[in-house]
Amino acid sequence: MDTNIIAFGLTQAANHRTPPLIGQTFIKRLDTFSKPIWLECSDNNVYVVKGQQAGRAIFNDQMVATLGRKMGAPVGLPALVIIPDELQRIEPRLQDITPGIAHGTLFINDTTDRQWISHVDKDYNRTRFALLAILYGWLGAGDHQLVYSNHEPNLVYSVDHGHFFPGGPNWTNESLVMSPGVQPYSELYNGCGLNELDINVALVALRNITDNDIIDAVGIPPDEWGVSMAERIEMTKFIIKRRDNMLATFAGVIGDQP
Repeated sequence: MDTNIIAFGLTQAANHRTPPLIGQTFIKRLDTFSKPIWLECSDNNVYVVKGQQAGRAIFNDQMVATLGRKMGAPVGLPALVIIPDELQRIEPRLQDITPGIAHGTLFINDTTDRQWISHVDKDYNRTRFALLAILYGWLGAGDHQLVYSNHEPNLVYSVDHGHFFPGGPNWTNESLVMSPGVQPYSELYNGCGLNELDINVALVALRNITDNDIIDAVGIPPDEWGVSMAERIEMTKFIIKRRDNMLATFAGVIGDQP
């Protein structure tokens, strides 16, 4: 795709961002890499929020969640969330959290702690695992964290995608260009015993992701997150190229499926 067309699309996406939610009530936090915090927000829902202190991990997280939702993959619903200065100032557990516009994911209630492959014997999870195998392979998963509903149905969800893409939060234009080939994520494909029929559904979902969907996903994260237009253009090209390469490699699998 032409660079000028991508740049125009990214600008349009930035101009049409959904207004951010406002974090109102602090609930809890974890002391992991991104220092996620749980906030009740202005829509009365709870979000897991990562501030700008997490660097490009929040850019990655927002993009993967946006594209995953477009595919129908089991990832959390992303949002932009403002951590107010006043909330950060009065809450002692937020003193090392950067206020301002942050990445949020709608909290998924009643799930396990983070783990890896489980409940593969449940038929309702096969398509979910297949979608994740394609999503992880497409966008270069550098970390993988799954959670499961505590009660039947024990649905699988993928969370925390900050370490996706070549280089994770430290990706550069050069690391994107030097990325390895694309294929379904083998740990999920093999570990879940997926077959050609399972993966076909996920490949069709990937095929339905348009160039404009990708441009929107790359354009949504705000300028405050420190990713330049030139870098967004290269990221857009990277994601489009890997989508096309994945589909070309497995063209015989999806055939002429609608």
